[in-house]
Amino acid sequence: MTIKSKIILAFTLVFVLLFVAVFTVWLAFASDNKKHLTPENEVTALPDIGGMTIADGNIESNGISLMKAKIAPAAYSDYGISTQAENAYTLTAAITPNDANNQLVDWAIAWKNPSSAWAYGKTVTDYVTLTTAKDGALTANISSLQAFGEQIIITCTSRDNPNAKASCTVDYAQKLTSYKLSFGNVDINLGGDTNVIFEINANGDTVGGSANVQLVKSDTYTVAETFTYTIKLISNYNVDGNTGDLFSLDGHTISGSPSQQFDTPISSLYFDFNHEISHWTIMGRNKDILFKDLSAAQLVPYFSNITNGNMYYVSLDITGKYSSVNYKSHIKCAGYKNTASVQSLSLSNSSIVL
Repeated sequence: MTIKSKIILAFTLVFVLLFVAVFTVWLAFASDNKKHLTPENEVTALPDIGGMTIADGNIESNGISLMKAKIAPAAYSDYGISTQAENAYTLTAAITPNDANNQLVDWAIAWKNPSSAWAYGKTVTDYVTLTTAKDGALTANISSLQAFGEQIIITCTSRDNPNAKASCTVDYAQKLTSYKLSFGNVDINLGGDTNVIFEINANGDTVGGSANVQLVKSDTYTVAETFTYTIKLISNYNVDGNTGDLFSLDGHTISGSPSQQFDTPISSLYFDFNHEISHWTIMGRNKDILFKDLSAAQLVPYFSNITNGNMYYVSLDITGKYSSVNYKSHIKCAGYKNTASVQSLSLSNSSIVL
């Protein structure tokens, strides 16, 4: 091997060793800082709230009566309805008298006002479909494919007597296109788990805060919707029915968090020393330890060994005239952070004489 080759090899080995050292330090830094970061939560899909609806008062009968029933999404395939449908109904016609010889009917679907600014030039079946199991059947299935901004009329007419008919008006109730719940700087993963990192220093950051609900409504509809909401805390036991599902740190059962009473509306929620953590107590001791009496350094061992992070559930109820939804999020303690910074520095002696 030439001297030049030896030099190149030596430089290559040095470079590799330096890269490995830097990468190892980076991994250690990243791992150590995990406890200072709030884990990202998975995004939960929105449920079906709002959309196609048929009000009881929107059904008119003359010799034929109509009954409606909403179809559960899990049963779509049983009715031959696409799983991509937003929602669906069955309409069942009843002939008067019920022993009439010819009970065959014809179904029709059309815009109420095809010349309206929204409906003009649009095909109604691109928005709502109507199908029957067989020709002349007394039952029809209707399904909504997308939002529409003009009312739709569905008509059922007797083949034996064209004057005997029934009709219903189909509306599209304004939908929620998105919604979000947060407490200060903590976003809640509705329908899933919310992992929270607690601030254990009294001089550290505020984690959590006042409740903020953001509701965004759709622009295309035939009937406007007004939504109200309620936020509650629910104990693990009331949701899971598991008495052993108690929050514990370092093998100790923790009581007193949250300070708010369960199953009552709340307007704020915190995850820091100066709020929630100041009310925590370690249970099962002759003299209970209050977390508010401990320093950040004393709290570190507890939060470094989370034996059960399940704390409680946050429940968000959204209610409208035409639909409602409830979402829960399991709040879990996933670690701690200590963000207090140096406030001042002093020396015991202002001067030294040598």
